Amino acid sequence: MELIDFANPELTYKRKHSINSLLLAKAINIKKHSNIIDATAGMGTDSFFLACLGCNVTLLERNPIMFQALADGIKSARQDPELTEIISRMQIINVDSINYFQTHMAEVIYLDPMFPEKNNAAKSRQTMQTLRDIVGDDNDAAQLLSAALQSCTKRVVVKRPRNAPIIGDKKPSHQLSGKAGRFDVYQK
Repeated sequence: MELIDFANPELTYKRKHSINSLLLAKAINIKKHSNIIDATAGMGTDSFFLACLGCNVTLLERNPIMFQALADGIKSARQDPELTEIISRMQIINVDSINYFQTHMAEVIYLDPMFPEKNNAAKSRQTMQTLRDIVGDDNDAAQLLSAALQSCTKRVVVKRPRNAPIIGDKKPSHQLSGKAGRFDVYQK
């Protein structure tokens, strides 16, 4: 069994029935921005949904195990006629995003950093627990946000738990909140 399966029933249902209502699409403002860098690719789900909406997404993943899992998932999805066009809009690079932003600019950068697990928190869903086990915590999230803000020409969007503090000391331009999470938007 593959760790990342873009054709799994849950993603297929969301792709076919609820993709247009994603808060992520509103945070990114995909009507104006169609080239996005996902600087914390992880399982690739958010990038996949953005590609479903027609965006070109460059996924940056520094962890070699997650990079390989994503590469395998993308390779497998290319074989599925329903996903070929979507997957063609996704490019993955094995690189540390902070280093990448020293030499690359982007219009829109998306961040979904992993944060230290709370001791009293209930165990997260199995996929998120697997991701956490592989990549650990992103203790350099504030540094990553700073690098993204310096390399971004339009906006940086940061996915956060609904009641979590903002990253670093720079306040977002605005926030979009859902039931369980929110997006902090830093407009340039």
